[in-house]
Formats: sequence, C-alpha cells, structure tokens
Amino acid sequence: MRKNSKENFKSLTPQSSSAWINPRRPWADLCFALAGMDPIVAKYARLKYAGEDRHYPEIQEYVYHEILRMGKKLNWKHRPRFSRPSDKPMEVRGLIALRLAELAMQENVGSDRCKRCNGRGTIYTGYKNMDCFNCEGSGVQKKTERYRAKFMGINTATWTRLWKYRFRQHILGIFDVFEFEISKALHNRL
Repeated sequence: MRKNSKENFKSLTPQSSSAWINPRRPWADLCFALAGMDPIVAKYARLKYAGEDRHYPEIQEYVYHEILRMGKKLNWKHRPRFSRPSDKPMEVRGLIALRLAELAMQENVGSDRCKRCNGRGTIYTGYKNMDCFNCEGSGVQKKTERYRAKFMGINTATWTRLWKYRFRQHILGIFDVFEFEISKALHNRL
C-alpha cells in the first residue's frame, strides 16, 4: 500500500481477521496527519475512508451552508415547483439547498449499492430470480441526470438547463477541495 494512500485511514478502524496481509500505516501517524487538516476536512476523511457515520450530519450541514453561500455569491435563482410563470425567481435557500446538499453527500460518501435488490443484482419473485429493474442486474445504483432530477423533484430538462453545471462544478467542487486538502496533508505530514 502506498505511503500517502487515503486507504490508510482504515487503520483507524478495527482490523478484520483475514488470511491476507494488508499493511497499513499506524493509527498514530494518521492521527498526526488528521491534526494538520481543517477540522471539517478531517471529519470528512474519517466519514468517507474510515466509515465513521457520526460525522455525516455535521458535514451535510457544512455543505448546505456552502451551497447557500455560493447561491448568494453567484446569484443563483430558481422557481418553486408550484409557482406561476409570472412569479419572480427566488434565491436558493431552504428545501432546494437541503436537497442539493443531500444529493452531493449521497454521491460522495453514500453507498452506490442498489436499494431495491440490496446490491445482489437479482430479485426473487417467489418463483424465480430476475434481474433487478433499477440496476439492470449490476447491483450498483446508476447516477444519471434523470435520477438527480427525480431526487430533486424537478423536471429533467430543468435540471439539465439550470442545475447540472452548478451541481458538477460548484457543489461537487466542495468535495474536490476536501480531497485535495486530504492529499496535501497526507503528503506533507507523513
């Protein structure tokens, strides 16, 4: 395993009993690296790479506030779902910002396992096994633009026109900064 690999964060979790030898960095070294990071970045690293789910709400709240801040700075506007065409667009806040934060968290730290078949790829119907309809037998949930639009509760065309670029460039960019900070801390402190 590489010296600066993010997979070394698994040494903060109990080691599984296995016949395979998986050399890891000592936990004290990783704690030293975590101490050199911004606290929210350290919590993100522990959530994503060590599986410490207790940090999920705090990171989601941070992402939510970053979305609100970006929305104000970049003057993002949207129309509520059940508004009249004559209504003026509103600032990004409340439910739409919360859903964007949930979607971003789900894509970065959530499991990609299909929820209908629980990652098996097949569904037992009582008579025979069939390929899962959601994941088409792969066991992995697809993250398409249609899925994202449905998650947000908006039309696919509206998602593509207004939110696709913002989501990919700005909102997922928050996590790119986290990953860069983790890599930088691992490189500098290990």
